[in-house]
Amino acid sequence: MTLSNFLTFSFILFGLLCIARAQYVIHVDALIGIDIQTCGNVSYPCHTIRYAVDLAFGANYPAGSDINIQINATAGPYAEPPNTFVTIPPAAILQTPALINITGDDLHKAVIDCKGEEGWTIKGFSGLMTFRGLEFRNCTSNAANDGNGGCVFFQDTQLTRPDSDAHRFEHVQFDHCVATANGGAVYISSSTRIDLVDVSFTNNEVLGTGVDLASGGAAYIEITAADKPIFYERGYVRNNFVHGSGNMQLFGAGLYIRAGVNIQNVSTLEMLSVEFTGNELDIAGTNDSTFGGGMYLADFGGEFIDVTMDGNVAEYGGGIFFSAHNQFLDLCSETISIVNNKGWGLYVILGEARTWEEKMTGNLPDANRATYPGVISECRVPPPITPEKKSNKTGIIVAIFVVLLAVAIGVAISGYYFYKKRVAYRTV
Repeated sequence: MTLSNFLTFSFILFGLLCIARAQYVIHVDALIGIDIQTCGNVSYPCHTIRYAVDLAFGANYPAGSDINIQINATAGPYAEPPNTFVTIPPAAILQTPALINITGDDLHKAVIDCKGEEGWTIKGFSGLMTFRGLEFRNCTSNAANDGNGGCVFFQDTQLTRPDSDAHRFEHVQFDHCVATANGGAVYISSSTRIDLVDVSFTNNEVLGTGVDLASGGAAYIEITAADKPIFYERGYVRNNFVHGSGNMQLFGAGLYIRAGVNIQNVSTLEMLSVEFTGNELDIAGTNDSTFGGGMYLADFGGEFIDVTMDGNVAEYGGGIFFSAHNQFLDLCSETISIVNNKGWGLYVILGEARTWEEKMTGNLPDANRATYPGVISECRVPPPITPEKKSNKTGIIVAIFVVLLAVAIGVAISGYYFYKKRVAYRTV
């Protein structure tokens, strides 16, 4: 290699190293960690996740860095300090990390037990957030968030992002979290795609106190940008509640999912292998209206595969309440099951849902599904496959081959006898 080539290569390599985002790891251990400015390495971990995140947004790390907060799951549970988890002021947006990963152990999960105190608040984050290997317990919503989000209140900054970007929840469980208004376990308002992988919600609730509308016993998710989908793969939503009284309206005892106001998008909820059981909209009073026992889906299309709605309760749409103008809800998977729900299995007020009648049984009242004035149509059964007629081309080819072989053998035999005659003639 010449000197000029070496210098050129060195400058290119240096440029790539400068462009690459810096990677940092902050270790947290509830038993031996200490929350001081210099904590975070393996030998001197931080004590709380909250302090680690505060460090991630501090001056010690350059803007645009990737921060990996590694939690020692065996040292839990983590009794995090009450009040806000991390609130990012608008002036600090440009100084925030590009990506924060909060990662526990996939097998045991790092247990974050709020013990009845307020859960986590993340506001104004301009990067991407990943929660992995965590279990939240016994958290309550923060009054500063208007009673939304018992375990996690997450609201990102409105940015235009590539379709590949996503906030991700993976191997996460939410148990016994309580909110006042919306999102018993989780409240998400995002301009970015949301991925939920192996995420489960059990025994979370919205109390519905001091509000006219209450929703999302397990989770409230609102997408505030066009064409940003939600993916939910593997998990269960069990025994979540939204309570109310008087003339209130309640929505989505399991999940409440909607597009933001004035968002004319064609976003979809893609759901695979998720079970909804025992979720209930519970109201005491008259003139009440409750919509979507298992799920309330508004202004979103959807495609569900291997999804079960069993024993959920609402006045309208015990299993699913669907309201999406000019959009479709595809329930044509052979593994769909909408059974034993109270308040119809499927209720469509706007848009069109396609489903199999035989996959919906035991739902009350008398009909398994209802519309007002939406459309429910049967899944289109593909036409039977007509066996192709066997072509006789192969037989013709074989026949020709046999004939040519026979001719070749005949010619060979004739040539052999002719050769013998010539030899005999020459001998004489």
